[in-house]
Amino acid sequence: MKHEIQNVFTVTPLPDDPPKGEINIVASIGAPETITLNKSFELFMQVAFEVRGKNLDSRQVNPLLEKFREQLKDYRLEEDGIKAWPKRVDEFEWELVGTDLLICSQNILWNIYSPRGISGGRIQIRLLRDMRKMKLEKKEDEEDSENEGISIYTTQAVFQGSQRCGRWPKDERFAGAGF
Repeated sequence: MKHEIQNVFTVTPLPDDPPKGEINIVASIGAPETITLNKSFELFMQVAFEVRGKNLDSRQVNPLLEKFREQLKDYRLEEDGIKAWPKRVDEFEWELVGTDLLICSQNILWNIYSPRGISGGRIQIRLLRDMRKMKLEKKEDEEDSENEGISIYTTQAVFQGSQRCGRWPKDERFAGAGF
């Protein structure tokens, strides 16, 4: 049935109302050629995270933010023939909430290959779960006393078109524009 069209049902006209021609096939199932699914596609995701520590300073935080960004860039998913990797990590936004808390967001454009095509919604769930688990903490065996006690934790991750919830950095591009 893969490459052939099959009749599902036919209709015969009533004797008292003959049509001008004969009605044969009303519906069919199948296709003359195999349908190819788009197995490679892209998804856009926004990730929000917090940087916590005592008296945060850019000299201390910037190297850790760069490590966290590299951690995001280096993420790879390979499972049951599905592959996902970041194509682009950009649009960094931040807001200093207090001396001990910095909230940030980062945009990720994902390249995804799935044998089932875009209909494999399981990949989105897995990416969201893995991104929400991302963190970076100073390990006790590291001798970097400047970064001691600073940690980065992902607080939220959403795909484009999803409703964001929780605390995200304010978008300063539209500040004062009346929105």
